[in-house]
Amino acid sequence: MKCFNCAKDTAKNGTRSMTYEVAGVAFTAELAVVECAECGEYSIASDVLGRFELQAALALARLGAKSGAAFRFMRKSIGLPAQELAELLQLTKETISRWEN
Repeated sequence: MKCFNCAKDTAKNGTRSMTYEVAGVAFTAELAVVECAECGEYSIASDVLGRFELQAALALARLGAKSGAAFRFMRKSIGLPAQELAELLQLTKETISRWEN
């Protein structure tokens, strides 16, 4: 495979450990990547990263995380804009912003 950074034909599939810390809780997973043996650059497919974020958001919800950072992370992980959440809850966007901050 060609590297997206150096354009050499030295990129290959591999894995990388990635950690997110949200609201004082750390989430770690081995994620599939494409990594260049020449320059060391790597990329993670958006669907792979998205699944990791969803799993972290689910774990936060199960833990009962109540911080603004956790609430924002969970909302963004499911792809829900603040305005849409506000409409669903019959609140203002400003209220959602206050909760998150």
